[in-house]
Amino acid sequence: LEDAQRALQLLEGVSGSGAFEEEALALRVEAAARAGDPRGPQLARTYLTRFPAGRYAERVRESLRASSPP
Repeated sequence: LEDAQRALQLLEGVSGSGAFEEEALALRVEAAARAGDPRGPQLARTYLTRFPAGRYAERVRESLRASSPP
């Protein structure tokens, strides 16, 4: 849990546009999910809006489904 929270803190400094934007955002989604951070679903929706057919889209969709109440 602490590792996920630390990863999320570090990744928040890697955003915006650039060569690693997609990867950074996908990693933020994963770190937020692992840390139980309430921003996880919003980060996932942001990723899917920016990269609907992205390399990590299915993983992000899965994370979003897992964070939604049944």
